[in-house]
Amino acid sequence: MPNSKTLLIQLRYPHGGKSQAYLPGGMLNFASRLIVAGVDVRLVDLNLDELSMADIIWAQTICISVLGTPYIPSAIRLVEELRTRGFTGKILVGGQGVERFNQAAFDRLFSQNAIQAHEQMDLQAIFGAELPTLQEVSMVPALKLLCEERRALYLSQEFPLYLSQGCRFSCNFCAAAKDRPERYRLKEAFEGELNYIISELIRIDVYRLEVYISNLDAFQNPVQLERMLEMIHDRCKRSGIEVHVRCLSTMAMFAFAARKDPELPARLKSYGLRIIAFGADGGDKRVWARMGKRHNSLKTLEEAVKSAQAAGYQVEILMVIGFRDDDALAMYRALRLSLYWAKRGCILRPYLGKPPIDHMEWEELKQYVESPDLIVNLDYAAFGSRSTHPNGRQRLMVNATYLAVMAALTPFGLNTTFPILPLEGSRVRRALAHTVNRFMPADR
Repeated sequence: MPNSKTLLIQLRYPHGGKSQAYLPGGMLNFASRLIVAGVDVRLVDLNLDELSMADIIWAQTICISVLGTPYIPSAIRLVEELRTRGFTGKILVGGQGVERFNQAAFDRLFSQNAIQAHEQMDLQAIFGAELPTLQEVSMVPALKLLCEERRALYLSQEFPLYLSQGCRFSCNFCAAAKDRPERYRLKEAFEGELNYIISELIRIDVYRLEVYISNLDAFQNPVQLERMLEMIHDRCKRSGIEVHVRCLSTMAMFAFAARKDPELPARLKSYGLRIIAFGADGGDKRVWARMGKRHNSLKTLEEAVKSAQAAGYQVEILMVIGFRDDDALAMYRALRLSLYWAKRGCILRPYLGKPPIDHMEWEELKQYVESPDLIVNLDYAAFGSRSTHPNGRQRLMVNATYLAVMAALTPFGLNTTFPILPLEGSRVRRALAHTVNRFMPADR
């Protein structure tokens, strides 16, 4: 008999003052896996819902989704609140923000009040039922949990569409499912999900499907990618629905795929792929080697961007810069490359590199355990702080470069990142940072 009452919680956007109506594909997929296995599930999105005592009393198990590192303080506070309000069942904390934590770091952060959810855990032991795999289920059971108005809200804006999981590369700062083969969804599960989404769009009189596909590196398996995009396009075309797809790709795999099949970019464009984001992350081969991005090169980036632009794509350049070991030359090269591609019509998405909390030694992790709010400083959109960049001169340099990229490109609509002020210093300074961050548009 399954553990029949499970509450899934999506945390509120971490920078206060804003609500982000967004349910991640991983959470919807997990909810569907539970439902198919016979578990009774409720979904609570704290961006839109209040967590009621009735929900807490009803639940036997509570699962909290952590989209990224900045959500960890909210997760810690929520776990403490649940225990204070008398919940004695199992609390699972999972998602990209905590999935790759070592157990000791997780236990210290959550004071052993929660269980770390990850792919290798025995879900059958937790829920009393054997769950289907990620690839086997559609999101339909989870979407049907929502009321009609809530489904309409999520589907009428950019929606996360889970196509695949896994990436062959292993970039040091990436917290996603890396260093493994990419695995695609089963066709039958995806077809059912797509048909349901289309029927819901028609019901609410919306004739545009805007999605961000989950692939960490979309062009690793271009044949499978094309099959999926063609299916999406064909199903939508029959119903008069316009498709707009955004994806992420390494420059190396896109360039290789386009070289092997020169007509591929144009075909995928005809199926609704509109925006491709390439991870440049600086312009210095020393930094790429240190970050595990040896597949990057200026020549490859040039080839990939030109090929994508020739096919009519809007190209975005992800520029993670300013890690602790980056010197003045690395910053100069990153700034120069950012301006170079902006002049050629690319949109820049600059971020400031931070040390990964999941691999910190205790001496560094200790400050975040003692003051969890400092974890917000690890947001890649945040300026460097004393806790993330202890060398004052280097911190000033990387912050100045980060600000220069945004300041130079924002007036021309070529920048998508809005900076977060770190929480540090006096109470007044922290309060000011909180106030400013409330007004910063949410990151994509």
